[in-house]
Amino acid sequence: MREHADTIQNKGVSIVAVIPADSNPMKEFLNVYGPYPFKIVGDPKLHAYKGLQLQRVSMAKSAKIISQYLFSGKVREIFPKDQEQMKIVKEAMFNQDVYQLGGTWLMDTTGEILWEHIDSEPSDHATIQTILSKIDEFLDQK
Repeated sequence: MREHADTIQNKGVSIVAVIPADSNPMKEFLNVYGPYPFKIVGDPKLHAYKGLQLQRVSMAKSAKIISQYLFSGKVREIFPKDQEQMKIVKEAMFNQDVYQLGGTWLMDTTGEILWEHIDSEPSDHATIQTILSKIDEFLDQK
């Protein structure tokens, strides 16, 4: 999303990322992974996640996904090589809800949901191409 923020924002669309963390882990994350060209807010009690009816991946499904990475030799794709980034990832694994899934929404200025994609597993994110296409559809309707 960061790499395409200008394209999205040039269409008159604001980006807000919501993460399941409070201010201290969020500040550490932003210090290591930032900066981001859009607003990032924390939701440590998962109010937005619950309100938007986001799912959590089950422990069994999570174990299956991790096993697939282990057996395929792709486990290094999960963990960053950079030591500061690795520290952030490890802390998140032990202190945040790593089973919480996310989603993507397009809303108008009144808060009406125009389109949504709710992740069904950790890698099931809406693609940038899909997001841009949906934005263009709504802009064409205006």
